[in-house]
Amino acid sequence: MTHFVAAWVPPNQALAPETIDRLTAALSTAGEVSSVTGIRCAVAFWDSKIWPGESALEGTDCSVVVAGDPVLIDGGRSVPRAEAVEQLRKRLLYERQAVVAAAEGTYAAIAWDSTGAMLTCTDKLGVRPIYWAESGGVVYVSTVQWALTRIKGLASTPDFRGVVETCTFGAPLADRTLWSGIRALGAGELIDLTGDRLHIRRYWDWTRLEPSVVPDADLPRFITAAFNQAVDDRLHGQGRVFAFLSGGMDSRLIVSRLRERGSDVCALNFAPPGSQDLLFGRMAAQATGTQLFEFKGGGTTFEARRDGAFAAWAADPANAGLRPVLDRLVWSGDGGSVALGHVYLNENIVVAARTEDANVAARAIQVANRYYASPASFSKRCRDLDRR
Repeated sequence: MTHFVAAWVPPNQALAPETIDRLTAALSTAGEVSSVTGIRCAVAFWDSKIWPGESALEGTDCSVVVAGDPVLIDGGRSVPRAEAVEQLRKRLLYERQAVVAAAEGTYAAIAWDSTGAMLTCTDKLGVRPIYWAESGGVVYVSTVQWALTRIKGLASTPDFRGVVETCTFGAPLADRTLWSGIRALGAGELIDLTGDRLHIRRYWDWTRLEPSVVPDADLPRFITAAFNQAVDDRLHGQGRVFAFLSGGMDSRLIVSRLRERGSDVCALNFAPPGSQDLLFGRMAAQATGTQLFEFKGGGTTFEARRDGAFAAWAADPANAGLRPVLDRLVWSGDGGSVALGHVYLNENIVVAARTEDANVAARAIQVANRYYASPASFSKRCRDLDRR
């Protein structure tokens, strides 16, 4: 995935000459880094080259780097990615509300102009993160936290609450990170650096959506059509694609839609032998007429089995000539069983959500799913952290 790290100072100030070298060094482990520098801002970026078209565009008026796939809706149609990136270059800095509200993809972006004005945003769900920090009058922003930790002075003090939350929930909550000096943007937020100081603004608020006007009886049809359109908007003209087919609800729906519209799907399942995911994936492949490759090799972590599955697929003579053109784009799903399958809810939680306040429901979710840190993990003077 494309990454960027940038630095900015207010008007009437200038960046230290060595700033761009620091940014480039901070991002260098990703690969070959490109950079742009001005009087008040500097941007270093690495382009993964997995998407069709460029992810970084420079112009005399404004420049942009886009990480991910901004599905931009214009006049009711999804524009090609190259056009979407160009629209972000032209409009993100000057028509922020209109352009980010019209973008439905998973992405993060940064735009800047020759005056030093800068703006960076994450998507409506916050899937592609933006991290930021301030030090010595300089604002730093990046798509990856580890790049900021490599800049001296930004990650000197751990955020122990963020550490505890990570151990308990798997990730820090709110805008916290593992470091007290580094914060994260939330869903539908942007950092406005067009004035004389940093402003965090919310452009999309999930708690303030207009009520649906679709009749209840029509909702299944409406949701199905929206899902199908979302898949179609992300195909980038491919006739053959890679897809994970784990047997979960997300992957089954995605592969079904891809097959329904005539796409050839090279599906991979690397679930452990004898698992339910492996059986469900096999059944889904048979039902949809999908070529399924089952990885039977070793590896205990998700990453190890995933990488092993791709290597084994490529080594199989039966797959010669089947590799998709955009072979680093892989269809996958995450969270569908949570949002629509309610796998972490039970009757007590639902009752609490309907009859009590949000804190009671949140506590019920926490208890039911064992989302808590053991007090034994803390020294006596820090024991109160597990109750916060």
